[in-house]
Amino acid sequence: MRSRSVSCTQLIATQSEYSDLQSQIEALVLGVPAVRETSQYRNIIQSLEEKQNSLLAQITAWETQFSPSMSLLQAVQLSQSIHSQLNRFNDESRQRLNTLVERLDNIILQRETEEKAAETSQNIENQQDSQTMDSIRQYTLQKANTIYLCEEAIRAVTSLQNNLNSPKPLMEEINTRVQQFSNKILEDKNNLQKLRDRLSQVETAQQINHLREEYAKLDFVFKESTEYATYQKLQTEINLVAEDIEQLRSWENLYEQSESVGACDRALETLAKEQLKLHNRERFRQKTQQLQQHLLRRKQSYIEKERDSVKRWLDNLQIQFKRLEKCADASEKLTAANNLHKRILQEKYQYERILELEQRQTLERIVNLCVEIEGRDTESKIITLFEGLPRRKQEGLLKKLEGYLK
Repeated sequence: MRSRSVSCTQLIATQSEYSDLQSQIEALVLGVPAVRETSQYRNIIQSLEEKQNSLLAQITAWETQFSPSMSLLQAVQLSQSIHSQLNRFNDESRQRLNTLVERLDNIILQRETEEKAAETSQNIENQQDSQTMDSIRQYTLQKANTIYLCEEAIRAVTSLQNNLNSPKPLMEEINTRVQQFSNKILEDKNNLQKLRDRLSQVETAQQINHLREEYAKLDFVFKESTEYATYQKLQTEINLVAEDIEQLRSWENLYEQSESVGACDRALETLAKEQLKLHNRERFRQKTQQLQQHLLRRKQSYIEKERDSVKRWLDNLQIQFKRLEKCADASEKLTAANNLHKRILQEKYQYERILELEQRQTLERIVNLCVEIEGRDTESKIITLFEGLPRRKQEGLLKKLEGYLK
């Protein structure tokens, strides 16, 4: 029974109880040497010594666990562990433990102070970040209706982002906002590019004027932005194309006004000289060539008409000429010759430049006959008048005539 009592005491015993129990047992067996030699005795004494050493080892273990850099949780847990068993140690051991506990209390106080400071600092940083995000959220697409405002928004948001204490959890929202402004800029640039693409296709003044109207509307969007120089460059391109289209229209007007071979020639000459003034010669080469071909075809058409007209004119002259040849009455013949000659003189300028050699020869033959007939009448009149002069005047007139013939 006594042995079992000792065993139960060991489970809840303190350091002093272990020491006192060992002293009592050793005192009891002082007069009984045989007991001291028994294994049971030695086991009991060894067990009591181990329990005491275990308590001392526990103190060493606690001291080993201590570290100035330990966390609040580690310090609290170690302090609680010591306090839960503090009453098991004697005064000497408790002094060691009290020193350790005091150091732990300092660590705990320091860590709590640090945590409170960190929490306060975090709260301040969170508040600062909240204010910064409120400023960032002020920049919206509704307020950024130009490229310049979008660029300013991106710069401002990027600058404000650099002020964040904890940017990581907020980056998704920030990046989304910046991307919205970037997308808006890209959309406006694409609209300008669409105008540039359309410019390469315009062919009429109406189309260029419509494009200019749309271009002018974008001035507000691009003004003061880094893309404004690109925007203005398109204005120059539009002006050059507009000048070319105006030049083409003036040539088309020339074509419409070319109602003769000469007019077609002048238009072709103008076109040959002025096409060098085109800013986009290659682009409008096909249209220029088409206009030249139209002029050449029109010229050829006029030439054919003139040839037909010449033929009809000459045919009509030849009919009159044949009538003239058949006329028996001298007076009627002279009148017909005069009328035919006069008609030729009045009308030949219309056909002279396009007369072929054979036609020229035919016309000359008709004219020569008219002149011959007219000459015969003149000679007859001169003879009649000469014969009606007195003899002396006849002789004087002959002398004068001889002078003209020399």
